[in-house]
Amino acid sequence: MSLDGQERTENVSVNDLLLGEELPKLELAVETESEEAAAETETTTEESSISEEAVLKFLQEKGKSVNSIDDILKENDPFEGLPENEVEFLKYQKATNGTREDFEFYKQDWDKADPVELFRLKIKKESGLDLTKDEVIDYVDDVLDVDISDLEEMSVSDKVKINKELNAIKGILKEEQKNVSLSLGSSSGDSNDVVTLDNGIQMTKSEYDAQLKRHNDFVSKNKEIVNSVTDFSFEIKVKEKDGRESLKNYAYDVESQDRQRMLSIGNDVSKYIQDTYSTKDGFKQKEFNEDLLWLDRGSRNKMISSLLHQARAEAIEEVMKVQGNVNLTPKPYQSKPQKEGVKRLSPKDLIDL
Repeated sequence: MSLDGQERTENVSVNDLLLGEELPKLELAVETESEEAAAETETTTEESSISEEAVLKFLQEKGKSVNSIDDILKENDPFEGLPENEVEFLKYQKATNGTREDFEFYKQDWDKADPVELFRLKIKKESGLDLTKDEVIDYVDDVLDVDISDLEEMSVSDKVKINKELNAIKGILKEEQKNVSLSLGSSSGDSNDVVTLDNGIQMTKSEYDAQLKRHNDFVSKNKEIVNSVTDFSFEIKVKEKDGRESLKNYAYDVESQDRQRMLSIGNDVSKYIQDTYSTKDGFKQKEFNEDLLWLDRGSRNKMISSLLHQARAEAIEEVMKVQGNVNLTPKPYQSKPQKEGVKRLSPKDLIDL
């Protein structure tokens, strides 16, 4: 019994030693590690919270309206809170370096502009002279033989003449407005942003900028070419009295309004076609095809030659009628001195015989 009890006591003592000495040590180590980790996490969280609050507090003291870090990371609109017209001016100034006066000029509705003012702008653009209203009226009167001081009192023919001039001037000014609008549309945004054109076509901003540059280069070059045009000449072959053929040259001198019209059409051919041939009833296909024939140089020269031949033939016929009294009123009978012994009879006397 004693041996068994002693042995049992020893066995238990061994287990007690193992359990009583090792396990508590392990538990103590785990608890210690867990407490250190928790303390570290708490400290990190506290430091993070303090840092964010400090940043927000600092920015708020500087007048920034931010309530979180997310507000700081958002991209702010530099024009936020400004009137719409002021925003438009700032964008215009950024894109063109223009002044407030330039901006107001760009924003004008040219269809409602004063005719005298339109002529003044044209004269200033072409000559560099900034004339007064009275000087403009005198100039137009001298050049076009039309008094524009009172449009209501004009004759129909004068109104047509003046309106043709005014439409050409408006066309150029509107084209300039369009180019500025394109520049404004490309003055901001990322190169990968999508730009939507008036016709619904979409492209990246970088593609749009490249296309805009090509368009502006074309407009500039086209203006140089148009300004170099002085006249249109046409040659036709005619038969002379002796049967020989000769070459006749006819020319049309290009006027300033012709150049303005050429610029207006050439700078945006698609718009010209749309405005000229598209109606609420559909596309004027017949007129379009007729005008295309005039666009072909060979066909145009052929038709002009035919018209010139007809006009020349009619002119020659009129001259022959005048010289030979053909198809005109009969010449009055002219009596000549009567020879002695000879009686002259009039046509009426011959009929009465």
